[in-house]
Amino acid sequence: MKKIIIFLLLTFSVLGNHAYASILGMEELKINFTDKNDAKTKATWSEPDKINLTENGLGWDGEQNASCDSWIQTIPLAVGLSWRPAQSVNVTVEIEPEIKSVALPNGQAYTPYIGSMFVRYSPDAKHWSSWQAMDYSKTQGQAITKRKFTAFVNISQKERKEYISYMKKYWKLDVPWVSDEEALVKWILKHDQEFFNKHIPFIGYLQFLYEISLPGDQRIIEFHVRASFGLGGKHQTPKDKNVYKERDNIPWRFKVK
Repeated sequence: MKKIIIFLLLTFSVLGNHAYASILGMEELKINFTDKNDAKTKATWSEPDKINLTENGLGWDGEQNASCDSWIQTIPLAVGLSWRPAQSVNVTVEIEPEIKSVALPNGQAYTPYIGSMFVRYSPDAKHWSSWQAMDYSKTQGQAITKRKFTAFVNISQKERKEYISYMKKYWKLDVPWVSDEEALVKWILKHDQEFFNKHIPFIGYLQFLYEISLPGDQRIIEFHVRASFGLGGKHQTPKDKNVYKERDNIPWRFKVK
């Protein structure tokens, strides 16, 4: 479902047991709508009695000049690391194939709208931000057929203020690894069970919503998400350094049950 590329740039200086490092990573989500099992596992969509899956993809068998309002929503995509979630993510979503021109009964033709893509984020796969519209390339005077959407998802420092306050208190405790934000989150929720009802201070998960008036006989074959992030700054090494072996290649995994 996803591909992880993590680069740990160990160009850091160690002061005591504190280190400065930069971590770059990318997560991917690919949905193959020509594979029923893959598609049903990774996405849901509207109008299931009309919009269906075939070996040619997701769509409906109406006239080319007709359309059906529909949406596709992906499962959550985890980003960051299991011990440090992301504060900002660059996101690209591509849908294949491109939109095709539609012939009208009068002999004219038009190019249907490529649709709207939205993204939202969550710290725990339960509490979510509002949907944010993603952008796409616009060429003046030319019909847009390529379904490629981009967004920069970023958390304000104002939204992170209370989280950072808790983090500073946690750093003073005698715990196995003060830089483990998964453990930090569990500790915060013991003190304030409603914390994520009031604050969404980081990006643990992303989810995508695609809305379109789907033309007849123009089926969607693939939905491809790339989410790139960078994690940097000071962190303290764990008391047991073997912890790194279990945690560095795992994306954020904390969820509220």
